[in-house]
Amino acid sequence: MYIYIPPTIIAILIIIIGNCIIAFGKSKILNLCHIILSSIFSIVGIVGIVITRTRLINSLNRNVSIRGFESDFVSWALEKFDYFAFISIITTSAVIIIFLLYFCLSKNKSGFLWTNTSTIIVSIMTINFIVGIWYGLGTINKLFDVAGFISSLIAYEFFALHIPFVVKRIIITKNKNYS
Repeated sequence: MYIYIPPTIIAILIIIIGNCIIAFGKSKILNLCHIILSSIFSIVGIVGIVITRTRLINSLNRNVSIRGFESDFVSWALEKFDYFAFISIITTSAVIIIFLLYFCLSKNKSGFLWTNTSTIIVSIMTINFIVGIWYGLGTINKLFDVAGFISSLIAYEFFALHIPFVVKRIIITKNKNYS
């Protein structure tokens, strides 16, 4: 069996892995590179979350004209996606808002959320991934791939969840003196 991975996906994975490696850097330049890359990821994530449903609708409309889907199928596909997207986007937004409020309003830089930011966010990413795959499996059929759009939404939410990392890194960098 042959699995083809597009070069763009390989490039994106290399950039993400590079960003993770840069995150461990202690110099001012590495911190700045990490902040810039994570900010780009965050912007891509927010834009992707916003346009995923539109892409789904356009794809459904295109397939309706080609394959002649019934309106019941189109409503079913949109309902399946909307149900997952609603819960997933609200959860992602709530996590981002909670961390931003905590980072901006907290005077104590040694609390539980402050010291365990990475663990909490990566756990939320993992849970989101597992739930998305599980829910996406229930949408697999011969006619249309709703699971692919759910997977895209999950990937964009991963990127959007970089926002707390960026804010925390900016706060740390601002409070730290570099030699």
